[in-house]
Amino acid sequence: MINKLTASEQENVRALLKDITTGKAVLGKDKKGRPIIQYHEQLNWDVSNANTIARPGTDEDDKEKKTTAFLEMIESMKVEKRPRGVLLDGTKIELRSGEYREGKDFENTEETLGKGNIAGDIKVVYDKKKKIKHALKIILLSAFRVEEIQAWVDINESGICPQLYLSHLEGNSVLIHMEILKKAITLRDITDTHMDKLWDENQELPKLFSLYIFHKLLDTVQKMHAKGWAHKDLHAGNAMLQEQDGSLKVKVLDFGQAQDERDDLKGSSENISEDVKKDYADIVKMFSGFYTGDELIGTNMWELWKKKLEEMPEKDRLEIEEIKRLMDVQELKDRIKKKLKHCLNDLNMDEESFKKTVIQILFGESKPMTGHDYNVNIEQADGVDMEKFNEETKKMLELRD
Repeated sequence: MINKLTASEQENVRALLKDITTGKAVLGKDKKGRPIIQYHEQLNWDVSNANTIARPGTDEDDKEKKTTAFLEMIESMKVEKRPRGVLLDGTKIELRSGEYREGKDFENTEETLGKGNIAGDIKVVYDKKKKIKHALKIILLSAFRVEEIQAWVDINESGICPQLYLSHLEGNSVLIHMEILKKAITLRDITDTHMDKLWDENQELPKLFSLYIFHKLLDTVQKMHAKGWAHKDLHAGNAMLQEQDGSLKVKVLDFGQAQDERDDLKGSSENISEDVKKDYADIVKMFSGFYTGDELIGTNMWELWKKKLEEMPEKDRLEIEEIKRLMDVQELKDRIKKKLKHCLNDLNMDEESFKKTVIQILFGESKPMTGHDYNVNIEQADGVDMEKFNEETKKMLELRD
């Protein structure tokens, strides 16, 4: 549909989408139900009237409409016994008569873990009964997507994300209480501040580490897809590397853009949805950030990739081109695993000594991060031409004899 607009109109639509997804602006409706957008510095209307006390005007029809809607909500809650929240982990959170209120049941520690898109600051809170800290994310109803919780619940026990403890409705906001990932660091922070340390240790270590992260990302996202969900917003700030008892695990964060793909993912790999393909394209972008030092951003990502390949030593270029020829994800993972073994042999290292070295560099030299980096200065793949992506992918990932 967007292709029917003029070039300037398409550019304006993309700019609006970016402002909405980065939280600069909010999308709502006027009194007639028509979509309306406002920037925060100009905000002069309530972005969400849902679950708040309404103040109808002098119009009798408006009074009757709002009163009827209010009574219908009460009747629905009585008849269907609808809860306003769901507790998933009672070992971390203590409810009081079905309630969980700030000040009574938990306290705001004034610590923050970062910022979400539209959610605002991600806070650290303290459960008074359990005496345990956890993270709290607050999302306005107007910005909340039910898929965020649906996806999270489905993958909650898979080990690829922070644990979801509780989600509930308070006023016109949805509150999400979750695990704080300890001894974890975002891939963005690794790219920006730690790759030089790996290089200083051994010039071949960044290459080995890049392949290792590539394999971990593919494995993590493949598990999410197996549960029937596409993430749709994978970037280096939404993925974390966590050390757990000497192992390294990749965790994905923020399912605000998640999409239900359970029907599409039942088919063959040739018929997977554009959202699933975008997830793998985003993994390639992150991998490029580690391997080449530059993350592929924008509509000319494949041209940038080709340029970076041309600048690389022939041995590295041939290896990376061989990886990108593969279309099947499982086969790609198997190939990367073989390359990891070759790289380890070249360095006279086994996997355990490699992990110990990386853990020492990332978590041992300074106090490790003890929470998420919810950095939302996102370099998203806005404007990626998926048709062109598919064509280029088939060419570049084509399985050759």
